[in-house]
Amino acid sequence: MGKDYVKQHVVSQGYLRHFGKKRNEKGTYDICVYNKKSNKVLVNGTHNVGFKKNYYDVTTREDPKYWEKFFSQNIEQGYIGALDRVISKTMLVQTGKPVLDEKDREDIGKLVAFQAMRVPAFLDSLIIRGMGIGEEYWNWIQQNMKAQIPTQQMGKIEKILLERDSIKDIELDGLSDDERLKKYAKVLCVRKWRILYNDSDIPFFTSDNPVLLYSVRHQTTGSRDNGFGRAETLVYYPICSRIMLCFFPTWLNDGKDSSDERLYMNNNDIRFVTEINLKQVENSDQEVYCHPDYFDVFSTFFAGKK
Repeated sequence: MGKDYVKQHVVSQGYLRHFGKKRNEKGTYDICVYNKKSNKVLVNGTHNVGFKKNYYDVTTREDPKYWEKFFSQNIEQGYIGALDRVISKTMLVQTGKPVLDEKDREDIGKLVAFQAMRVPAFLDSLIIRGMGIGEEYWNWIQQNMKAQIPTQQMGKIEKILLERDSIKDIELDGLSDDERLKKYAKVLCVRKWRILYNDSDIPFFTSDNPVLLYSVRHQTTGSRDNGFGRAETLVYYPICSRIMLCFFPTWLNDGKDSSDERLYMNNNDIRFVTEINLKQVENSDQEVYCHPDYFDVFSTFFAGKK
């Protein structure tokens, strides 16, 4: 039986495997999962986490699974290749030399933007806003243009402006548009890029909403008080247990003047790593993830949470 595309990942399996451990030769990877609702830590396959059933389905397309297939076949594979490049270069490039080239930065910038927008916390807000705008426009058409538009055409306009799946389809088309993603990548490229290499006893966590936006002004996470272009927003994106990409505003002075983007962390930096992991938990929707080799550390981290 072929794929039924019911389990639709809001964070790709390819990304999650960077935090997982290979179970067998069939390509199954295990990952530690903390579930906020059950307040439990367990180990599961990457194919069984980070998804919402039929989340990207739209009835306005001939194939309701169009967007899930499009993301899998046209976006995710290329972006995971970019992550693999960055991880390899972080480990292999000579100290003092720049790690990322222009293509790396564009590909990673597009990936970060796409990931930030595809999750329910952001996409649902776009759909709600779009439905509000659609309702306002529909009311205006009824008041000012009803007599000029044929009844059949009015029905089509009403469907486009008021049906949730119609708005959802428009928003999904927009957030996956390559030119739009390039514009977001350019905004990120203006920022300072840092690659944090974590050699402490505490690994980086990730989640089902892994692009962490943090406002130093409001001290809040999420997209409500933050944006890639806002001067007070810090952007963090863990790409494996040991490596996290950071995108800082230009005003932030981290004391680094080398062209090498890497910053190395050890047990002296555990407090910072813990704070970032706590923010990742706050930013998550339902699940937080960690490599299975750190199961005890991960379980201890969530012990006593209610």
